[in-house]
Amino acid sequence: EDYRLKFEEPYKLLLDAGVKFYAVLGNHDDPQQVLYEPFNMDGDRYYTFTPPVDPITPLRTGAALEAAHWYRQALAKAPDSTRVSHALAMALIKAGRHAEARKVLESALSAQPGNAELLNALARLLATAPDAAVRDGRRALEMAKSLFEATRSLAVGQTYAMAFAEIGNFTEAVKLQQE
Repeated sequence: EDYRLKFEEPYKLLLDAGVKFYAVLGNHDDPQQVLYEPFNMDGDRYYTFTPPVDPITPLRTGAALEAAHWYRQALAKAPDSTRVSHALAMALIKAGRHAEARKVLESALSAQPGNAELLNALARLLATAPDAAVRDGRRALEMAKSLFEATRSLAVGQTYAMAFAEIGNFTEAVKLQQE
């Protein structure tokens, strides 16, 4: 039951899409975990290995476009996945494809309009994108303000401050950062 709640449910879409996970267990873990099939340990207790290519590895190694390719494939199989949409947008941002990232986030938000993670990501992109055609400080401010008032989240507060800075209101941006 613990595996289902902590692993199978949160990663269901990726597991269903055929993404393989490779767990690395420490001495404090239950020895039976090496037999848990979705961890792909085949009963062996090991700590380092060379995994096959997956969407995370390219992103961590700087191959953001390769990661975006994998995330697009996952998104095609699970189009309503907030996690995959967000991950694809982050890979595109890392690759400097800000306009594409904006489209991904806007599309995901049209399906899930109140999703805080997507709202914050889009507001931050609108406030900070290097490409002026992607930025929209007023819209970023509006989104971040309502989200910050609802959540009082530190991450959203940072986005809210970035939006203030984007529209030239540095006094409010600094005030938010000091709170």
